[in-house]
Amino acid sequence: MSPLATFELAGAIVLAGSGAMNTLLGLALPRTRSALRFAAFFACVTLATLSSVSIIGWSEWLSPADIRWIHSIGVSTCYLLGPLFYVYVLAQVRTADAWPAKDWAWHGMPFLATFALGLANAAWPGFERQPIGGALVSIAYHAWVVQGLPYFLAAAWRARAANDAVEPDSSREARSRMTWLRVSTAMTAGLWAVAGIKRVAVASFGMEAVMADAGLNAILCAALFFLTWQGLRECMPAFAQFRTPDDTGAGGARYARSALDEAGRERVADDLVRLMRERHLYADAQLDLAALSRHSGWPAAYISQALNQHLKQNFSEFVGGFRLAAAKRCLADPRERRTVLDIALGCGFGSKSTFNTAFRRNTRLTPREFRRQHAEATGESSAADG
Repeated sequence: MSPLATFELAGAIVLAGSGAMNTLLGLALPRTRSALRFAAFFACVTLATLSSVSIIGWSEWLSPADIRWIHSIGVSTCYLLGPLFYVYVLAQVRTADAWPAKDWAWHGMPFLATFALGLANAAWPGFERQPIGGALVSIAYHAWVVQGLPYFLAAAWRARAANDAVEPDSSREARSRMTWLRVSTAMTAGLWAVAGIKRVAVASFGMEAVMADAGLNAILCAALFFLTWQGLRECMPAFAQFRTPDDTGAGGARYARSALDEAGRERVADDLVRLMRERHLYADAQLDLAALSRHSGWPAAYISQALNQHLKQNFSEFVGGFRLAAAKRCLADPRERRTVLDIALGCGFGSKSTFNTAFRRNTRLTPREFRRQHAEATGESSAADG
C-alpha cells in the first residue's frame, strides 16, 4: 500500500471511529427526538465510512463481487445523511413543521432506489458493463453529494434563523446552544460542499481518486478536531443541547449546595408566576434575570433554581410562555385592532420576525393565520391584519 493510500486509510478509520463514538453518545443520551436523530445520522456516517475502510484496507483480498456488495451498502447509506441531518436540526430548533411519517417515503426514495440498484449490480456481475447499467451505477456513486447538499444548506439556514430569533434576554445556555448549532451546521454544510468539489475534480479533471480522498479526509479530520475542541471550550454543549429539565432536578449537581428546598422552590416559582400575571413583567422587552430579581426580591440564583427544578423551564421558556399566551389572547380578541407587529412589541417580543418564529413553533400557525381562524370562528372580520 502506497503512503498516500495509507494516509487515506488512516483518515477513514479516524472518521469511522468518530462516527461510532457519536452514535453511542446519541444512544446513551435521553431518548429525545434530537438524540435519536443525532445517533441515526452518525450511524449512517459510520456505516458509509466503514465501507470505505473495508475497500481501501482489504482491496487486495476482496473480489470485484465483494466490492460491489460493499458499495451497495456504503453508497446507498450516503443518501440518508442529508435528510437525517436536516430533521436533527429541526428537532434542535424545536420547529413545529417536522416531517410527518408519510413524508419519509419521499425523502427516503433515493436511498431505496440506490440500494436496489446496488443489489442488482452486486447480484448481476454484467450489470454495470451494460450502457444503461454503467451510467446508472456511475450516477448513483456520485449523485449523493448533489442530493444531500440542499438538505445541509436548508439545515444551515434553519440554524441561522433560530440563532437570530433567540431573544437577547435568553439564558446564556440557550444562546450558546443556538450559536454552537449555527456554527457546526454551517461547517457541516461546507464540508459537504468540499466533498462535492472533490467528486467534480475526480470525474471532470482526472484527479487521482486516492489523492482526492486523502485530501478530503485530511480536511474532515481537521474539521472534526476543531468541532471537538470548540465543543470542549463551550462546556460541552453537545451534552447540554440534549439535556432535559429533569437533569437539573433536585438531585442535580448544579444546585447541590443551594439552601433552597422544595417548599422554597415552590414558593419562589409561585411568586414569579403571580408577578408575571399581575404586573405583566413579560411585556418589557429588556427583561432579564437580573431585572426579574430586582422586581421580585429573590436572588437570581434562587429564581434560576426554582424555574429549572420546579417549573422545568429555563428563563427564556418561562418568560416566552407568558408572552405567547398574551399574544394569543390579543389575536383571538375580535375587538383588538392593533397590527401583528404592535401586538408582538406590546407583549415583549423584540421584533416581528422573532415573534413569528416563536408563534409558529408553538401553534403551527402564523399569527395572521391564527387571527384569521378565530375571526372566522366568531364571525368577525379582522381589519388590523398587518
